[in-house]
Amino acid sequence: MTFVRTCLLPLLALPGLLFVWLVLLLLLAGGCGGPTEVDRDNGRVSIEIQTAVTLKNPRLLEASAARAKDRHDAGLLADADYDALRQIVEKARAGSWQDAEGEAAAFRRRRPFVPPGH
Repeated sequence: MTFVRTCLLPLLALPGLLFVWLVLLLLLAGGCGGPTEVDRDNGRVSIEIQTAVTLKNPRLLEASAARAKDRHDAGLLADADYDALRQIVEKARAGSWQDAEGEAAAFRRRRPFVPPGH
């Protein structure tokens, strides 16, 4: 209550426009929230697929593809992202590991899920 009385109430006495600017400044200073846990988990799945393709590891590829499908089926991975990951997996399954690796790297650059520095 002391914070409200000493900090917020005097702000209400400021002229309207200055008060609005101060509120906006406070909101912006707080920053936006970081990536959600869903985004982090989707990023992990895409990294797993990229790792499986890079290592040419069919077992890891299948496990990662199953996780991607589970996340998509649960509504946690968008259709477009799932389709792109599925195409990468299909190329690897067909033996086009190098093409799949290039597409996986391009996908990760295009859709990092978690911005650098987070």
